[in-house]
Amino acid sequence: ARSDCSFIDSLVQAHIRAAEQLHPDSPVAGKAYFINDGTPMNYFEFFRPLVEGMGERMPRLRLPLGLMAALAWCMEASRALIGIPAKPFLNRYEVLKTGVSHYYRIDRARAEFGYEPLVDTHEGLRRTLPYCRALHASMEPVERPPLRVWLAVLAGMFALGMIACHDATWQLWSGHVVSIVPWAVYQWTF
Repeated sequence: ARSDCSFIDSLVQAHIRAAEQLHPDSPVAGKAYFINDGTPMNYFEFFRPLVEGMGERMPRLRLPLGLMAALAWCMEASRALIGIPAKPFLNRYEVLKTGVSHYYRIDRARAEFGYEPLVDTHEGLRRTLPYCRALHASMEPVERPPLRVWLAVLAGMFALGMIACHDATWQLWSGHVVSIVPWAVYQWTF
């Protein structure tokens, strides 16, 4: 999926160029324009120079859009059903931003008030990198959970799956551990 960005210098220049053209009979009066660097690109490729320039590694795993959209929907629905006030860390809007192209042409701005990006996307990223490095250096590092936590999560998911999907395991679980929660709740949760 591709999107477009605007470096601040180009954006300010577009406002100035449009303002210079404003008068009662102006072709730009009352119109809206798309302003960007004119080079749509994949989000992950856009962020690659920044992430790698800060000494980090780009994600290597790619997940299917449909799967992620379904997972985001489940997270949003669960939040709504349970009444959790915090936003889920994954939502359909964010999934679609990275999985569906959404960029806009700047032809009309070029034709009607002479807009041209002052700074191309790659130069804008080069200029932005020092700021990103400083911001990154000022933040506390995120501690990743130890392996035992990941193993415990996997074991818990496996146990939940067995309880939710395997009749004999459900019988054992409900007969010896917890019989308060209906089987359908385990199935829905899994």
